[in-house]
Amino acid sequence: MSLNKTVCFILAHLLYWNNAMANNGSHTEEFNGVNITFSPPYMHEQRSFTLRGVLTKKETEILVPAMPAIAMFLNFTRRKDAVYWADKVNVPRKPYQFIQSESEISVIPMLTYGWRVTDNQISFVVDYSVRYGKIPNAVSSAYDFRDAYIFQKINGQWVFYDNFGDKPYGFLKCKHSNKSCKLDPPLW
Repeated sequence: MSLNKTVCFILAHLLYWNNAMANNGSHTEEFNGVNITFSPPYMHEQRSFTLRGVLTKKETEILVPAMPAIAMFLNFTRRKDAVYWADKVNVPRKPYQFIQSESEISVIPMLTYGWRVTDNQISFVVDYSVRYGKIPNAVSSAYDFRDAYIFQKINGQWVFYDNFGDKPYGFLKCKHSNKSCKLDPPLW
């Protein structure tokens, strides 16, 4: 690589990192006529949200203030030893409770969808990818794991309210995404 190309490459990367640091890695996108800013620390969880074209503008406006709480909750569900602090008697289910494995595993929310949004309650479905082994060499499983949760607005804040149903949908017998793996029977 010539000196000029090297200098240009370094300058381009410095500008990129300067912009990323200036906005703290945040970015804003429009969904259903509503601008939503995705920001750290739960970017991966927020990126799993399927929002475009599945909610009305009003539903999207209701969901936006709940997104940080839902993203933090998804981060909790993916961490094996994390303890969820809530005033509620109901304890959130975590995929780890249902995975029988001797090897080290990691769980990642890959798709959050199936939104049912009202002024005071939000229900949603999560498809988790289960990976065996230590990161970065972890291997994806042949099956994903699906569960559903309910959040409720209590005292002006969105909080975990309950698990949907008595048990999770469980391991899927199909590949990623709700497009190729329909809910049967439907959760709602």
